[in-house]
Amino acid sequence: MIASYSGILRTLEMEGKAKLMSREKSEPNENGERCKLRVRYFETDQMRRAHTANYFVWFEACRAEFCRARGIDYLEMEAQGLFLPISEATCRYLSPIGYDDEIEIYGYVIEMTRASFRIGYVITKGEIKVAEGETRSVLVNLAGKPVAFSEEMRRKFMTPRS
Repeated sequence: MIASYSGILRTLEMEGKAKLMSREKSEPNENGERCKLRVRYFETDQMRRAHTANYFVWFEACRAEFCRARGIDYLEMEAQGLFLPISEATCRYLSPIGYDDEIEIYGYVIEMTRASFRIGYVITKGEIKVAEGETRSVLVNLAGKPVAFSEEMRRKFMTPRS
Protein backbone atom coordinates (compact mmCIF):
# COMPACT_ATOMS: atom_id res chain seq x y z
CA MET A 1 0.00 0.00 0.00
CA ILE A 2 1.29 3.47 -0.88
CA ALA A 3 1.05 6.01 1.95
CA SER A 4 -0.44 9.41 1.20
CA TYR A 5 1.88 12.39 0.78
CA SER A 6 0.31 14.18 3.75
CA GLY A 7 0.46 11.04 5.92
CA ILE A 8 4.20 10.64 5.32
CA LEU A 9 4.82 14.31 6.13
CA ARG A 10 2.73 14.12 9.33
CA THR A 11 4.80 11.12 10.47
CA LEU A 12 8.06 12.95 9.78
CA GLU A 13 6.81 16.05 11.60
CA MET A 14 5.87 14.00 14.67
CA GLU A 15 9.38 12.55 14.65
CA GLY A 16 10.84 16.06 14.37
CA LYS A 17 12.44 15.33 10.99
CA ALA A 18 10.43 17.73 8.84
CA LYS A 19 9.73 21.39 9.35
CA LEU A 20 8.21 23.99 7.10
CA MET A 21 10.43 26.87 6.12
CA SER A 22 8.15 29.32 7.91
CA ARG A 23 8.13 29.51 11.63
CA GLU A 24 4.38 29.81 11.58
CA LYS A 25 1.90 28.63 9.01
CA SER A 26 0.86 31.40 6.67
CA GLU A 27 -2.57 31.86 5.20
CA PRO A 28 -3.09 33.17 1.67
CA ASN A 29 -3.58 36.93 1.57
CA GLU A 30 -4.77 39.46 -0.99
CA ASN A 31 -1.24 40.31 -2.18
CA GLY A 32 -1.06 37.56 -4.78
CA GLU A 33 -1.55 36.39 -8.34
CA ARG A 34 -3.29 33.41 -9.91
CA CYS A 35 -1.96 31.27 -12.72
CA LYS A 36 -3.95 28.48 -14.42
CA LEU A 37 -2.56 25.56 -16.39
CA ARG A 38 -3.19 21.95 -17.30
CA VAL A 39 -0.99 19.06 -16.26
CA ARG A 40 0.81 17.92 -19.40
CA TYR A 41 1.47 14.26 -20.14
CA PHE A 42 5.26 14.55 -19.74
CA GLU A 43 4.71 15.95 -16.23
CA THR A 44 3.24 12.65 -15.04
CA ASP A 45 5.00 9.57 -13.70
CA GLN A 46 4.39 5.84 -14.15
CA MET A 47 1.52 6.03 -11.66
CA ARG A 48 -0.15 8.60 -13.95
CA ARG A 49 0.19 11.30 -11.32
CA ALA A 50 1.93 14.67 -11.63
CA HIS A 51 5.54 14.11 -10.61
CA THR A 52 6.47 15.96 -7.42
CA ALA A 53 9.32 17.93 -9.03
CA ASN A 54 6.84 19.70 -11.32
CA TYR A 55 5.19 21.53 -8.43
CA PHE A 56 8.33 23.65 -8.11
CA VAL A 57 8.21 24.43 -11.85
CA TRP A 58 4.59 25.55 -11.38
CA PHE A 59 5.63 27.70 -8.40
CA GLU A 60 8.18 29.36 -10.71
CA ALA A 61 5.50 30.00 -13.36
CA CYS A 62 3.32 31.67 -10.73
CA ARG A 63 6.24 33.68 -9.34
CA ALA A 64 7.05 34.93 -12.86
CA GLU A 65 3.41 35.93 -13.38
CA PHE A 66 3.42 37.67 -9.99
CA CYS A 67 6.44 39.77 -11.01
CA ARG A 68 5.10 40.47 -14.50
CA ALA A 69 1.73 41.65 -13.12
CA ARG A 70 3.50 44.13 -10.84
CA GLY A 71 5.86 45.56 -13.45
CA ILE A 72 8.94 43.80 -12.08
CA ASP A 73 11.10 43.20 -15.15
CA TYR A 74 13.49 40.35 -14.40
CA LEU A 75 15.53 40.85 -17.59
CA GLU A 76 16.04 44.50 -16.65
CA MET A 77 17.15 43.43 -13.16
CA GLU A 78 19.70 41.05 -14.69
CA ALA A 79 20.97 43.81 -16.97
CA GLN A 80 21.58 45.85 -13.79
CA GLY A 81 23.52 42.92 -12.29
CA LEU A 82 20.76 41.84 -9.86
CA PHE A 83 19.38 38.31 -9.48
CA LEU A 84 16.76 36.55 -7.34
CA PRO A 85 17.96 32.99 -6.72
CA ILE A 86 15.83 30.67 -4.60
CA SER A 87 17.49 29.94 -1.26
CA GLU A 88 14.77 27.68 0.18
CA ALA A 89 11.75 25.82 -1.19
CA THR A 90 9.14 23.59 0.41
CA CYS A 91 6.05 21.78 -0.81
CA ARG A 92 3.34 19.79 0.96
CA TYR A 93 1.57 17.36 -1.33
CA LEU A 94 -2.03 17.03 -0.17
CA SER A 95 -3.92 15.32 -2.99
CA PRO A 96 -2.71 13.77 -6.26
CA ILE A 97 -3.39 15.28 -9.67
CA GLY A 98 -3.02 13.70 -13.08
CA TYR A 99 -2.75 14.27 -16.80
CA ASP A 100 -4.97 17.03 -18.21
CA ASP A 101 -6.21 18.16 -14.80
CA GLU A 102 -6.71 21.92 -14.78
CA ILE A 103 -5.00 23.47 -11.79
CA GLU A 104 -4.71 26.97 -10.38
CA ILE A 105 -1.63 28.21 -8.56
CA TYR A 106 -2.04 31.17 -6.24
CA GLY A 107 1.17 32.87 -5.15
CA TYR A 108 1.26 35.56 -2.47
CA VAL A 109 3.87 37.48 -0.50
CA ILE A 110 4.30 36.19 3.05
CA GLU A 111 7.28 38.25 4.15
CA MET A 112 9.74 40.76 2.78
CA THR A 113 13.01 41.63 4.47
CA ARG A 114 15.79 44.01 3.46
CA ALA A 115 17.20 41.59 0.83
CA SER A 116 14.79 38.63 0.63
CA PHE A 117 11.15 37.72 0.30
CA ARG A 118 9.01 34.66 0.87
CA ILE A 119 6.16 33.68 -1.41
CA GLY A 120 3.52 31.16 -0.41
CA TYR A 121 1.70 29.02 -2.94
CA VAL A 122 -1.58 27.13 -2.96
CA ILE A 123 -2.35 24.76 -5.82
CA THR A 124 -5.97 23.77 -6.30
CA LYS A 125 -7.94 21.58 -8.68
CA GLY A 126 -11.43 23.01 -8.58
CA GLU A 127 -12.29 23.28 -4.90
CA ILE A 128 -9.65 20.73 -3.82
CA LYS A 129 -6.37 21.96 -2.35
CA VAL A 130 -3.73 19.67 -3.83
CA ALA A 131 -0.52 21.30 -2.57
CA GLU A 132 0.90 24.22 -0.66
CA GLY A 133 4.42 25.50 -0.48
CA GLU A 134 6.84 28.37 -0.07
CA THR A 135 9.97 29.75 -1.66
CA ARG A 136 12.47 32.26 -0.33
CA SER A 137 14.38 34.40 -2.83
CA VAL A 138 17.36 36.58 -2.03
CA LEU A 139 18.31 39.66 -4.05
CA VAL A 140 22.01 39.31 -4.93
CA ASN A 141 24.54 41.14 -7.11
CA LEU A 142 26.89 39.61 -9.71
CA ALA A 143 29.26 38.54 -6.93
CA GLY A 144 26.41 36.65 -5.26
CA LYS A 145 26.31 39.03 -2.29
CA PRO A 146 22.89 40.01 -0.87
CA VAL A 147 21.82 43.58 -1.58
CA ALA A 148 18.87 45.61 -0.30
CA PHE A 149 15.74 46.04 -2.40
CA SER A 150 15.15 49.56 -3.68
CA GLU A 151 12.08 51.30 -2.28
CA GLU A 152 10.45 51.11 -5.72
CA MET A 153 10.96 47.35 -5.99
CA ARG A 154 9.78 46.82 -2.41
CA ARG A 155 6.61 48.78 -3.19
CA LYS A 156 5.96 46.69 -6.31
CA PHE A 157 6.25 43.44 -4.35
CA MET A 158 4.16 44.61 -1.42
CA THR A 159 1.33 46.48 -3.17
CA PRO A 160 -1.54 44.24 -4.32
CA ARG A 161 -2.54 44.77 -7.93
CA SER A 162 -5.84 46.65 -8.21
